[in-house]
Amino acid sequence: MDTAAASTGAGLAALVAKKTAENFKEMLQQKNTAIESQRIKTQTKLSQFIEENKTGAGSPSVAAAAMLASVVVTVMYFAVQIAVTIFFVLLILLIPIIVIVSFLGIIITLLSGFAAAVDNTDYASGSGASIVAVAVQEIGYHEASGNHTKYGVYTGTDGMSWCHAFVSWCANECGFIESNIIPKTAACETGRQWFIHKQQYQKAGSYTPQAGDIIYFDKGGVGESHHVGIVEYVENGIVHTIEGNKNNQVMRGHYELTYKGIMGYGTPDYPDEGLTSSTASEILSKAQELGKMMVDEKWVYSNYDLKGSLAAAEQSAKRTNCAHGVCLVLQEIGLLKKGQIFFGNKSGELSCNGTVRKQIEKGFDIIKTGGKKSKDLDLKPGDICLFKGHTNIYAGKDENGKTYWYDFGRDQTKDKKPGSVFIKSVRKGEINWAVITVILRVKDQDSYGSGKTINIPSPYGDSFTYMGWSLITSTGSNQYKLRVKTGEHYDANGFGKIGDRYVIACTPTFGKIGDEIDFVLANGRVIHGVMGDEKNMSDAGCNKWGHDGGHSVVEFVVNKSMWYHTGKTVTRFHPEWAKSRVVKAVNLGKNHLR
Repeated sequence: MDTAAASTGAGLAALVAKKTAENFKEMLQQKNTAIESQRIKTQTKLSQFIEENKTGAGSPSVAAAAMLASVVVTVMYFAVQIAVTIFFVLLILLIPIIVIVSFLGIIITLLSGFAAAVDNTDYASGSGASIVAVAVQEIGYHEASGNHTKYGVYTGTDGMSWCHAFVSWCANECGFIESNIIPKTAACETGRQWFIHKQQYQKAGSYTPQAGDIIYFDKGGVGESHHVGIVEYVENGIVHTIEGNKNNQVMRGHYELTYKGIMGYGTPDYPDEGLTSSTASEILSKAQELGKMMVDEKWVYSNYDLKGSLAAAEQSAKRTNCAHGVCLVLQEIGLLKKGQIFFGNKSGELSCNGTVRKQIEKGFDIIKTGGKKSKDLDLKPGDICLFKGHTNIYAGKDENGKTYWYDFGRDQTKDKKPGSVFIKSVRKGEINWAVITVILRVKDQDSYGSGKTINIPSPYGDSFTYMGWSLITSTGSNQYKLRVKTGEHYDANGFGKIGDRYVIACTPTFGKIGDEIDFVLANGRVIHGVMGDEKNMSDAGCNKWGHDGGHSVVEFVVNKSMWYHTGKTVTRFHPEWAKSRVVKAVNLGKNHLR
């Protein structure tokens, strides 16, 4: 007998049996929904009646009768459940089709196991759904002896009442404490007053709460809140909640909207569904910042226990990996919401849940390459590159013309293996050991090219000047040769143009006469230029960055008769360049004199 086949068959039979039981359970749950809904409504009314009579408003006999009625309702509920169970047991025994369902269940289970490689919890979808998702995962958590909880540890009040500490802990997991959307406190009334002060509070009554609202209770009628929870949803006039320190644990609650023990609701100003106007330049800036922080704070490479936001990771083990690190960068500049994660799987496909994919599609063009090496692609700085089993950010070329990337893979760690600390976050050179399969490129960007990149430090590059093109008269100079060769063309506003590029003057720090140079501004805008004149660094007030002590990195070459003695300014015609500064220059390696 083939023992391997026998083992496989036995295992398959066990899986079928298990899945059959799970399907049976699901059917029972569906049939009991109506019964459960009615039980909740009845139980809610009885519970509220008992709470009201605890305050002395009713007689002991009335309260006792209410408690007895509650017990009777519960017994009847379970009796009906047993009857339904017996009926469906008999029914299932007569339906052989369940075997087919079982095999389908096995396939679903296997696919679910694969998907478990990434945290697919639908955290922040731009609304209160994110904090609800975190709270749901905490249901069943029970305090230790002496009122000790991880929530109290977080707020510094361990051993004390912890209902609001639970709310704040959940908010922190979503990044809502750091962004000042929900307060960090263990005191219910303090939290309620915080929302009132920010004019984000609705009194109970006419307002219908939303998922993620913070519900405040005053069951004793003293005028101050002494209990709090998170609104999960509202249905049929009942608000369903998730509460900490309810019977010493995290559990759900159910209350009629008219229940007088509800004071009101904090209505946090959650991020909306849209994306911010973040740019490729901001991606690179944030990647550089987080990369340096991870090295300084000795983050480690890991594929396990990765948190959904930077704030949550900072509070715990400080772990990341290639895709997770890229996602933290995008979260911090608003292109992803807190908790949203994607990665490139072993087939090189974009892998994430449906909500994350929709968010990506809003802000990025998804470019499938067919599987090409980086040197064969026209990559743009800020591109998110997905390889087979790897993800990183293309950063362009450095001062020496060498390709570089922001990369949070294990090759950037001390021992190049999981558990090792990061010692760098920049990878130099082409990646020849793998092909890029997908590129995520920020939509509607004033993109710049790839080439030798010169970063310009603050505060330089924050003003624009101009000079007349006709002032270039030395016939033997390259400046004059370029002027003659290209025909000295101007646009309607008098800016010198070669093709669709502006003629500019700058120092030799950035290139030679005739070079195509893209000047990138901090706000993501790009000035596409051709170097038409060279600023003399020996001139008074000029340094390696430009005139005016380096503040004027870019000087526009203009029509002298249209500009001189008119009071015109560059930003009058291009307000999109105002209130920003040039942060980098990219020499594209193309020259109009060759």
